[in-house]
Amino acid sequence: MKNIHTLIQDPLQLRKHLLESALDSTQAMKSVETVKSMETDSLVFRKELRLMMKTLKNSVQKLQTALPPLPSEFNTPSREPESEKKTLMAKERIPVSEKVTLFAKEHVREDLDDIKQRISTLRKQRKV
Repeated sequence: MKNIHTLIQDPLQLRKHLLESALDSTQAMKSVETVKSMETDSLVFRKELRLMMKTLKNSVQKLQTALPPLPSEFNTPSREPESEKKTLMAKERIPVSEKVTLFAKEHVREDLDDIKQRISTLRKQRKV
């Protein structure tokens, strides 16, 4: 076969686009590699974190067993009233929507009181 030459319009622009696409594709490949390395690094860090948490829990348990018991004067009778307070607070809880309306009502009342007070001062000023 003989050499066939074709006429390409604007070959320099075509080469430029081809090189730019090659640069973009290599950049994309680098990005993919960094994402893959980040994924493997995160897996390694998760494993290390789990291992550290296990050792921390074990050391806390060992510390608790190694410590002597508290004297009787430091026992937890003071915590019982706290639990009673919590149950009382739980019984007295108001749903959030009611809290909002109560807050809004109080705010409106305060505004009304303020307006009434201003009106009364204006009336006093007119009388004088």
